[in-house]
Amino acid sequence: MKHGSIASRLSGWPISGVAGALPHRSRLHGRLLRLRHVLVESDHFSFVNRYLPWRYPLGSLAMVGIAAALCGWFLNVQAFTLVVGVAAVMASGLVWPWLSVHAVHGRLVFEQSRGVEGRPVTARLTVTNYLPLGAWGLRLYGGSEGWASHESIVNLAMIPGWRTTEFTFPFVPPARGEYPMGRAALGTGFPFGLWEARLELPTDGRLIAWPASFELDGVPEAAASDRTREGTVYQNRSGHGGDFLGVRPYTRGDSLRRIHWPQTAKHGELMIWERQASANVSLQIVLDAHEAIHGGRGPDGSLEWAIRAAASMAKTFLDRGALVELLVGDVRVPMGGGKRQRCQVLDALARIPSQGGPPLERLLTSSSVLRFSSGLQVVLTTDRGIAGVPVAHLHRRPMHLIIFRTSAFDPGVRSVTEPEPLPSQTWFEVAAAVDVPSSFCRAWREVLHAN
Repeated sequence: MKHGSIASRLSGWPISGVAGALPHRSRLHGRLLRLRHVLVESDHFSFVNRYLPWRYPLGSLAMVGIAAALCGWFLNVQAFTLVVGVAAVMASGLVWPWLSVHAVHGRLVFEQSRGVEGRPVTARLTVTNYLPLGAWGLRLYGGSEGWASHESIVNLAMIPGWRTTEFTFPFVPPARGEYPMGRAALGTGFPFGLWEARLELPTDGRLIAWPASFELDGVPEAAASDRTREGTVYQNRSGHGGDFLGVRPYTRGDSLRRIHWPQTAKHGELMIWERQASANVSLQIVLDAHEAIHGGRGPDGSLEWAIRAAASMAKTFLDRGALVELLVGDVRVPMGGGKRQRCQVLDALARIPSQGGPPLERLLTSSSVLRFSSGLQVVLTTDRGIAGVPVAHLHRRPMHLIIFRTSAFDPGVRSVTEPEPLPSQTWFEVAAAVDVPSSFCRAWREVLHAN
């Protein structure tokens, strides 16, 4: 009966009135949510946030001191005790860091002049404290913004008084470039962290962090500048030096010293040794570092991976005795070989600015590119870089293109397709930003087998 009465009562209600009340309530609820978002959640004056004193410890203490002084003036004089305490905390928080920093003298030394990004390099910091009291909470700065940066390289627990202390620590360059970037500095905010005092730190020498590289399998046959001349790099073709390739029947004019007597006895005719041929191998790397055509930023962008690919190619060729030339931006490293050339090429790649260089069209029309007549000419660029180059510049020379897909490194950028297919120039593409070394080495291996 109770359920039936409730049902009868409900049946007597005007259904249209209930249906009309629900939308009205939902509209009111939505308006209240929007009002809350405007008044509470939205920050309409974010540009003045850094000027608000309560965002900083020193400003908060100053406001507490002002409030205590007003209470002591209008309410009770005992509140001035809080003013004295706040003033003492502020004075010690400002003076102590200043004395701790200006009473020490330090020097930063890198044990090596060159390193590789992502690999530790030994650094030595020598600090002398001229005060009888120890200096606590010192930090060494020298990151991407120099001594104005907020990320410390290493933290020091304490420097004893009247003593010289030496710290040795591994420094890992986060990216290619020269370190310290800007000026190194020592800073401390001990004891309360109200304010951090910093002092510029002298640095002996600089560290050049080379771009990371990956090992490539070999050198393509197309890199042989002159197949008729004997050089320093062995190729997988018939010649007079290098490793054993196989045997072949004797032909008129072959030297009798090259007769393979066991195979001659086996086949019943004269058989000749086949050895590898040596050739002069040369490589010209043209790196398109124009900022507008690359996708992504930081160490995972297409520019950084193109630089690492250029470093890998240069190291592979130079380790095998080849000659390498580099053109990137307005910098040209002339053709050369050996360890000295390796340092010059990798130093140039490490110093490429993040804003890049001139467009690819300007590089392809330079005299260095046009004069290169024999050997392997490789251009590292992106699909957007190729789109801005006239087709006539690409077909003018037998260059080989390694193209990085922009959309793979920056999904927000629409990838640009080449204006027309270039089967003779395009070697391979890097179409994925995941595990770039493996995909690059795989494509390089396919190129070697194709040749």
